[in-house]
Amino acid sequence: MGDMKKFGDEIDLIKLTKFVWLGRRLVLKFCLAFAIIGLVLALLIKRDYSAISVFVPQSNQAKGLNKGLGGLASLAGVNLGNGSADSELSPNLYPRIINSIEFKKKILETPLSTGTEDTALTYESYFWDVYQPGVLNNLQKYTLGLPSLISRSLGRSPDLLGSFASEYLTVSPKEVELFDRINKQLEVSLNETEGTVTISFAMPTPIHSAEMTDFVTKTLQKEVIEFRIEKANTILEYTQELYLDKKGEFESIQLRLSEYKDQNLNPSGEKARNELQKLQTEFDLSFNVYLEIAKQLEEARIRVKEDTPVFSIIQAIAVPNSPNPPRRLMLPIIGLVIGFFISVLYFIIKIIIMSLSDKWKSI
Repeated sequence: MGDMKKFGDEIDLIKLTKFVWLGRRLVLKFCLAFAIIGLVLALLIKRDYSAISVFVPQSNQAKGLNKGLGGLASLAGVNLGNGSADSELSPNLYPRIINSIEFKKKILETPLSTGTEDTALTYESYFWDVYQPGVLNNLQKYTLGLPSLISRSLGRSPDLLGSFASEYLTVSPKEVELFDRINKQLEVSLNETEGTVTISFAMPTPIHSAEMTDFVTKTLQKEVIEFRIEKANTILEYTQELYLDKKGEFESIQLRLSEYKDQNLNPSGEKARNELQKLQTEFDLSFNVYLEIAKQLEEARIRVKEDTPVFSIIQAIAVPNSPNPPRRLMLPIIGLVIGFFISVLYFIIKIIIMSLSDKWKSI
């Protein structure tokens, strides 16, 4: 403690400046060395391009139809409630949908353009068979990522799952690696103030970036639509079945009434008149039911259209022209700054050592 106090008392600005000036060549060497390292990294690094999609989810409410469909919905075992708010899917859940295993498996099958119609290419085949990672990617994979590789290689094989493999979702080691890549490339952000959803996907080529962003956006919107209209579709399917059933009954009674009238053009007996009246009553009742179900069917179809959410496009997907930051020019500059600070740290440590050995006084 005494030595450090002595160092603090005896050091002065003039000696410190003189010491740094004497070592200016070393500072320059540090800066130049790290700038060269940054330049080499800039030449080796793989550039990524990100396309962006911005949209606003909107929905239509069909509250006026709830009353008319209430009785029919109860027959189908569905409770519509007071409105369709219970079937809303919050945009806050969009990232969960995209990060689900089912969604990522769909991403793996995304078709990518190759420039030739004869060659079929998907996201999975592109990054597994075609893509050549840069030197830095391989270096990171087999250094910092080595524990993860060992862990996956020692993991349980899907073959050991036996009969459960067909009952539950399974993820192969290959898919795990691709899913990790997707997590780094795909970004979903929400702006609650503006109500916008932004999706971006980074890829080595601009056109593939636009294609992946387009696929993720459309697939997400499709998932949201299916969730939203699931209840209305259930009612529509039930109504269609009921409509066909009542239509068959009506046509059957209509045929029986027509045949009876053809056979009894002038019914004079009481029995004949009673039979005609009975058939006419059945016909009228069947027609009224058939007509009502036909109306309900049309209302159910309208309900599906009304409940289908609409996505207003704020920023259409465009093929990116420039790569993602950091720019290549920035890497040498960053290396220059790092070299300077390391050289300063070196001098500080050297000053402390010299002060402890009384060499600082000789400067």
